[in-house]
Amino acid sequence: MRRRAERPGLTDWLILAGAVGLAVVFLLSDVSSRMDAARTVRGTFLWPFRWVLAYGGCPPDAWAEVERLRLALARRSLDRARLAEAERELTRLYDLLEFTASSSWSLSPLLVVERVSDRFGEVIVLSGDSPEAHPRQAVLGMEGLAGYVIQTRGREVLVRTLRNGAVQISARVPDSRHVGMLRWRPRERLLAMEGIPIQGVVAVDDTVFTSGDGRLYREGLPVGYVTSVRDDSTALVKVIRVRPAVDLDRAEELFLYVE
Repeated sequence: MRRRAERPGLTDWLILAGAVGLAVVFLLSDVSSRMDAARTVRGTFLWPFRWVLAYGGCPPDAWAEVERLRLALARRSLDRARLAEAERELTRLYDLLEFTASSSWSLSPLLVVERVSDRFGEVIVLSGDSPEAHPRQAVLGMEGLAGYVIQTRGREVLVRTLRNGAVQISARVPDSRHVGMLRWRPRERLLAMEGIPIQGVVAVDDTVFTSGDGRLYREGLPVGYVTSVRDDSTALVKVIRVRPAVDLDRAEELFLYVE
């Protein structure tokens, strides 16, 4: 005769209920609490079997293993960030070398060492060997005009950038022979081109160049790009806004334009 299976008794049901309750509590707890519970179980119930676990290759401390893996991941991430920064720096230096080699202008490179301001706006401090530096000398970035020299002091050169209200630039758009004046508008973070009559031909994305008037900047230096054009309420002139070509926030080197 087949033996009938014994039905679970009260003790069995209590053990099962306790196990389910502990499992639910374990799942609802945070990671730190789970690790503490695992260490407790390992140090009490599994203590008699420690030699078997060690022989089987089980890590001596799960939390220490997690910390080791986190540290390894952090080091890998740091190495990856350093490599990416080195690649960006290499690309920047390559572009700089290519610019100086291909430019038809006579340029003297200087490093940007400080960004300050005067009562009119932004001033950048450059440093390097520059015996040619003198006040009112044009300063360029790889993309175009950046400002002009206002003072020299030893190896340092102080430059008023295009984002300085004291800087005024006589400029024109190639398709329009009309000459306008560029001035910085700090609230808009753009240059305003004033004096272009309503019949002037100007479009968004047009490049604005120096006109050569005023004898401060030679003709044909890129200044920026038109971002918006509209007619003034008087219907006599255009309202034009221009974004500087040189990203002065990211510039690390600038060049003295040597006549």
